[in-house]
Order: sequence, then structure tokens, then C-alpha cells
Amino acid sequence: MRLLLIAILISTMFLASCGSNTGEKIAVVDWDKIVESHVKQGTLKYHQAELSKLLQQREEYMKIGREQIMNLAKIQELKQTSKQEFAMAEYSTLMAEREILEREAMQDKIDAAEKEADAAISDTERELEEHYRLRMVNIRLRLDSLKLSNEEKNKLINELASVQDERDNLKAQIQAKKDIVVNNLLAPEMQEVRARMDAYSQEITIQIKTKLENDLRSDAAQMREVPESLSNLIASIDKSIDDQNQAIDAVNKGIKADVESIVMKLARENNYTIVFHKVRTNIKAEDITQKIINDLQTKKQ
Repeated sequence: MRLLLIAILISTMFLASCGSNTGEKIAVVDWDKIVESHVKQGTLKYHQAELSKLLQQREEYMKIGREQIMNLAKIQELKQTSKQEFAMAEYSTLMAEREILEREAMQDKIDAAEKEADAAISDTERELEEHYRLRMVNIRLRLDSLKLSNEEKNKLINELASVQDERDNLKAQIQAKKDIVVNNLLAPEMQEVRARMDAYSQEITIQIKTKLENDLRSDAAQMREVPESLSNLIASIDKSIDDQNQAIDAVNKGIKADVESIVMKLARENNYTIVFHKVRTNIKAEDITQKIINDLQTKKQ
């Protein structure tokens, strides 16, 4: 028996070069039409539709995932800023409360020191008040005179204000000396207070910093959960996509095998030596497309 040559999916250029008087019995098929009529087309289209839905679903999930990650990052940034601001306010509040407690604990010593300082400068304060009281009384008596001109009254008013300023400046100097005396008397105790305040500051700083770091780690863990969840979801979809691609390949291979089997059978029965796919040149060849479709339909039944 002569060698049987079946050329599936061959180009028309090759057929044109063969010529029309080859002495061979040639057949031609419309491959696309045959494949389209195959019983497995329903299964193929189903898997193709499923694949299309999965690809679209994957794209949508990727878009949603990226948006969620961006939004979560913004939320975490705002949360961290808010927590830092709250931590600063908490630190200031705790330090102020501790300072009040320390002052309350030292109040008796503060009162004693102020009393001792008052005693040391009381004579000076009394002499100052008496001196300026007499001067200001004298000026006010002159202001009460009915015989003063406006110019004279304004002059006395300015003089009174000048004397009051002079007195107030001297009183401020005396108060400054009093503060120095009080600070000197309380210096040892204040040094101890500052040491306790410094230690307390370090303690709460460590506590607040640790809390912020824990919150940061917790937020970072939440940030990792979204990409991990998205990756797991995408991996699951990719697995389904691979399954559908494999199913499509399997159906296509099955269709191809069925068609080739019938082509081989018809070629043997009718002594075809060459079977071409989609011939478009003028050549004498028998179109066996419908025969193949009929055989496929028979197999379907």
C-alpha cells in the first residue's frame, strides 16, 4: 500500500507549489467547521467561559487588594500619628501630676522656708511700704486741692505714677531676694525632687515607647495579613485557572484526536494520500468535511 500522508494545518502556499496533476488522490477538510461541530464544543466553551470569569475575577481581586493595602497604609499612618500625639500628651499629664504630688509632699518645707525668708526681709519690706506710703499720701493730698490748674494736676498724676513704679520695682527686687533665700533653703530637697522626677521621666518614657513599639508591630502584622490573604486568594484563583487551561487543552486534544481518527479512517477507505486543511487554491480535491461531521455525529449518538 502506498504511503499515506495526512497534512493537517498545512499552509496554502505549500499546496500551490504541488500543482494540480500530482497523480495523487487528494482530499480537503474545513478544520474549523469540523471542530465547531464536535460534540465536545459545549464542554470546551464551558471551560473557556469559566477561564474568562476566573481571569476577570483575578483582575478585580488584584485591584481591590491594592486599594485595600493603600487605604490600610493611610489608616495605619494616621493611627501612628494619633498615637504619638496621645503619647506626648500622656507624658506631659503624668509629669504634671507627679510634680503636683512632689510639691504637695514638700509643701510643709516650702511654707517653712518662705516663713523664714519673710522674717529675714520683713523689716526691709515694712520700711519700704512706709516710705512710699507717705510719699504717695502727700501727692494725693495735693491732688485733692481745688486750686490746681489742669497742668498742675497732670504733673502730680505723672509724679504719683512714677513713685508707684519706683515702689513696685523695689518690691520686685525684694521678692527676688526672698526667692533666692527660699531656693537656698530648699536646695537639698529640690535636688532630690529633680532626681526623682528624672527617674520617673525615664520610667514612663520607656513604658510609652514600649507601648508605641508594640502597637507598631501589631499594625505591621495587620498590614502583612492583607497581602498574605490576597496572595492566598490569588494563588487559589491561579490554581483554578491552571485547572481550566488543562481542561481546555485536554478537550482540544480529544477533539483533534477524534477528527484525525476519522480522517485516517476515510483516507484508508478512499485511498487518499494527502488530506489538506483549508485549501484556497484551484486544485482537484474531494471535500470530505461533511463526511467527517457525519461520522462525529454518529459517534455522538
